[in-house]
Amino acid sequence: PVALQPVVGNRQTFIYQGKSVLLSDLLSQYNDEIGRYAVVDFEGDGKLELAVEFKTPNFILVLWNEADTCYGDLFSFRSMYRINTDGSFHWNSSAGDYGCSRIQLSGGTWKDTDLWRVERDGNDSTYYVDGKKVSAEEFESLTAETEPEVLWYSWP
Repeated sequence: PVALQPVVGNRQTFIYQGKSVLLSDLLSQYNDEIGRYAVVDFEGDGKLELAVEFKTPNFILVLWNEADTCYGDLFSFRSMYRINTDGSFHWNSSAGDYGCSRIQLSGGTWKDTDLWRVERDGNDSTYYVDGKKVSAEEFESLTAETEPEVLWYSWP
């Protein structure tokens, strides 16, 4: 996205956790560098955002533009991975729960919505699709088809 080029070129700051930062400063804070990136329409609204994966793949930085201001936020390796072409992504928790969500970007922040999720309690699993509890069979049927993963590009 054109509006984000100065940010990834380290010529313009973006808002991260309420502060104006350069990309190089954020990378230094984590003692890392950029490994790869993908152009993604996370919201399905036709506006493109960037997913920037650090070389040590512990974080994905999502960059977006809103009202001529660039914002960014970090997602850990558990909270965002396998980003799909429709903007959805997978996540998992240390408790064994996992799912697929979307994010809405607004007001310099984001909110996630689960498309589907599985909650695990020992050997038992509870399945949800669009916020509604479903059987394991319904879950398998409703989630059988998935979007392909986004195309990742090497960082120059």
